[in-house]
Amino acid sequence: MLGAKRIVRLGTAGALVKELDVGDIVIASGAAYQKGGTIGAYVPEACMATAPDPILLTRLYNRVKDLVSSKVIIAPVFSSDAFYVEDEEFASKWARRGIVAVEMEVATLYALSSLRGYQSAALLVISDNLVVPEKKELLHHEELVSYIETAAKAILDVLVADDE
Repeated sequence: MLGAKRIVRLGTAGALVKELDVGDIVIASGAAYQKGGTIGAYVPEACMATAPDPILLTRLYNRVKDLVSSKVIIAPVFSSDAFYVEDEEFASKWARRGIVAVEMEVATLYALSSLRGYQSAALLVISDNLVVPEKKELLHHEELVSYIETAAKAILDVLVADDE
């Protein structure tokens, strides 16, 4: 409603697969979610497709992989409305379905961008790993600063280049 044409979510996520480490980057190719909630208020009769703008996603991927030494992947995530209640059963179930990480906002962002006609994407820094015991501890925000700053630079580079 404020005139945004492109919105990129920069945030953290918990890994649901052992292959992801703290500091790795997931660019969300889509987001699963529980039926209802915020998205259900807009589309009560079905579950919305939640996908990013493919061009914005590709530009983010190409830029961030040049800036970081950590792993960068494009993969689906799960958007949960519960704060850090996930357990081993949750992680196992969603990992078997191809979901690599859990976070809180991507599904709503992608659904609303589809409904409202703007471009969106999400770049997520892995802050913990729910399936690797020694990495389950959520890092303090100060420990993630360098990863977040690099990710923010990639996003800014892409958005500025698009405006030129």
